[in-house]
Amino acid sequence: DALSIGTAFAGMLLAAGLVGGDRSGGEHDTLGTVLGVASGLFYGAALLCYRYRTDMPSDVRSLWNFVFGAVATGAMVVVTRPDMSGMTVTQWLWAGGFFVVCGLFALGLLVVAGKHLRAAELSGLSYLEVVVALMIGMAAFGESVTVLAAGGAGLILVAMALPMLGRR
Repeated sequence: DALSIGTAFAGMLLAAGLVGGDRSGGEHDTLGTVLGVASGLFYGAALLCYRYRTDMPSDVRSLWNFVFGAVATGAMVVVTRPDMSGMTVTQWLWAGGFFVVCGLFALGLLVVAGKHLRAAELSGLSYLEVVVALMIGMAAFGESVTVLAAGGAGLILVAMALPMLGRR
């Protein structure tokens, strides 16, 4: 388990460019990194809680996960005051699709998976999001992937398999 988590973490550092990458992106890049690290810490705590809160059914945990997410998103809207007046019908449809896929499916299935997997297994699998983000960035946005980032994605894939192999 420790090898899996360590390998996944090393892969994430490489894939995110936090080790060996060019970090000269300026103020927004620094803020994004700080917020991303804070999110990762809270996300890791959530993964642990999903596994060890067996007294609460998965659907109840999912409900509260979405309630707190909605409250946090509402607070961010109040603070940042985004201008949504120019959004088209197509953009609203995309937003609805993102809510279903990235919200209901992704987070709902994560909570249920946490009931069935050990924390080390779930955390290793959750790093797949880094690999998927790299692939979507390449395919949809034409972002380049460095050799270090590709190596990091490979480490993450290896780390995902380690807990499953250890179970056998």
